[in-house]
Amino acid sequence: MHTKYLGALIGLVIIMALALAFLNGTGFGVGVFTETADTEVFSGSLAELAVRGGAWRCTFSDISETVTLRGTVYVHGEQIRGDFKSDTEGITIDSHMIADGAFIYTWSPIAPTGYKVPYAPEVENGSAMFRQSYDFRCAPWTVTESLFAIPSDTEFVEITQ
Repeated sequence: MHTKYLGALIGLVIIMALALAFLNGTGFGVGVFTETADTEVFSGSLAELAVRGGAWRCTFSDISETVTLRGTVYVHGEQIRGDFKSDTEGITIDSHMIADGAFIYTWSPIAPTGYKVPYAPEVENGSAMFRQSYDFRCAPWTVTESLFAIPSDTEFVEITQ
């Protein structure tokens, strides 16, 4: 039973780290887009992907010794949404993130509440986790505004820094 809670905690920590990478602006830089037949490959952080602008649907995966993280990220101007699955010890945890320019919201169906973090790009954080780089496979997409709607059935607890 403790293993399930550990897996859930790891999943939420990863999602918060991704959200804080966007929040803190760490890792902002150039990033690299490389074209392939049907998609473009973007190598960089979530924060770098977000500042590229445009309307993109990107997927990525990251495999470590203990956790496999897969995700789909939607970018539209200042808005970004991420839908993630983390697998650890046979347990899959779904989690989500929306950044709307003012706040970053994260939540998971396994938790009764979500978290809301003010967007403050001037905040610095030196953790390597926040600068994590991924190989995103991106394609242009037709924006679906409902993807950026904050869920009304989730209570968000604000975390201030």
